[in-house]
Amino acid sequence: MTKRKKRTKKSSKKSQKKLLFIFLIALVVIASGISGYVFFKKGYEKGYQKASLIAQNKIKQIKKEEKKALQKHLKEYMSEIKDYMHNKIKETKEKIIIQKKKYDKKPKLAIIIDDVAFKYQVDELKSLNIPINLSFFPPNKRHPNTPIYAKNFKIYMIHLPLEAKNFKTPEPFTLNINSSQEEIENRIRKIREWFPNAKYINNHTGSAFTSNYEAMDRLINVLNRYQFRFLDSRTTPDTKVAEVEKKYGIKYLARDIFLDNEQNVKYIKNQLKKAVAIAKKRGFAIAIGHPHPKTIEALRESKDILKDVKLVYINELDKVN
Repeated sequence: MTKRKKRTKKSSKKSQKKLLFIFLIALVVIASGISGYVFFKKGYEKGYQKASLIAQNKIKQIKKEEKKALQKHLKEYMSEIKDYMHNKIKETKEKIIIQKKKYDKKPKLAIIIDDVAFKYQVDELKSLNIPINLSFFPPNKRHPNTPIYAKNFKIYMIHLPLEAKNFKTPEPFTLNINSSQEEIENRIRKIREWFPNAKYINNHTGSAFTSNYEAMDRLINVLNRYQFRFLDSRTTPDTKVAEVEKKYGIKYLARDIFLDNEQNVKYIKNQLKKAVAIAKKRGFAIAIGHPHPKTIEALRESKDILKDVKLVYINELDKVN
């Protein structure tokens, strides 16, 4: 009996030592885990803060680059206005002769937005939810997807680059007054392939080309054969488009007002009022703007200005006498 008791005491002590050892190990593991978690959390927070700072800096850089790209884009695509304004120097004030006509229905206003080249422009213009005539650039390396964007519209236009008198950085493949009939035909054939459903073309810049009777005669001849209708952006008071189209028995369509010679919302709204006044007097009017932020902002805020006219697609003006 005494031996059994001694053995039981010894094994009990061993068990206690074993449990104590396990307990100490557990404490070490828990302490290591806690300290590891604390250090990890601190390191994670520092790493997160650093990563967050890097991300914020990248976002700032991207926004800065986007702003620079937009400013560059706006500067480059004011070319049409520059061409027009330079040639407008000949006129002390733009005078538009409007013959007052009787009309039974609400006067019509067609708003054309030139220089459409990028998806963000298309999205902004579509968000206005009003009938607007988008005039797309033919595709090139800088904006290759214009035919894809145009497919989303039943009515749209092609913005054809033509030679200007005083503009030194023309679009690629701009037609000039020395372009032969063959060169013009090759260009228009390609445009017809890109835009199979397009019916209307208006000129981008073009003060030199549209004021040259022979050049316009070659162009209108080709446009007729490819079933395109030309609308004169009137970037010069010396335009010969009406004379040439009279020869072919074509009704002359031309811009009445440029909306955004100045990138100023108040100015653009005043130009819209002028366009509405012309429409009320004659029965219809054509205004041309560009996809600039201020122009889109002005259109978005002009429901009251436009309430007395019917906004229409350009094909509806062919029905107006």
